[in-house]
Amino acid sequence: MIKRNRKRKIPSINMLSAGTEIRGDVNVTNDFRIDGAVYGDIICKGKLTIGKTAYIEGQINCESAEISGIIKGDIKSTGLVVLREDSSFTGNIDTAKIMIEFGTKIAMTCKTTEVTSDNKQSTDSASEKILSPFTSDGKGALSSG
Repeated sequence: MIKRNRKRKIPSINMLSAGTEIRGDVNVTNDFRIDGAVYGDIICKGKLTIGKTAYIEGQINCESAEISGIIKGDIKSTGLVVLREDSSFTGNIDTAKIMIEFGTKIAMTCKTTEVTSDNKQSTDSASEKILSPFTSDGKGALSSG
């Protein structure tokens, strides 16, 4: 006999559509996709996806992030941060892992912090660099200070 009273966890994705604007802080307990504008801080307990049409001004604290839009502010993530080729980022990033695609426009300081199995944080201070934007000649050169 099949038990039907099991509660199934249904994944929840919150969305902010293009053309929609929020002025104020946003706190989300699941994944969150933004294609509109947010002027305020974002706390996301899941994956944060910033679409091509998105504009964010504020601090971001999330589990992981995939960015294709424009962000002006700092990001703190316990997982992977991906800056896609069509993204523009100005600020600081503190994350365990980062991936930056060719063509990304960045002006940032990045610090990678890994959490060990005993929940202690290990910071690689050698990875903390100030990066200037990619060159406009298409070569994608970065300089670090």
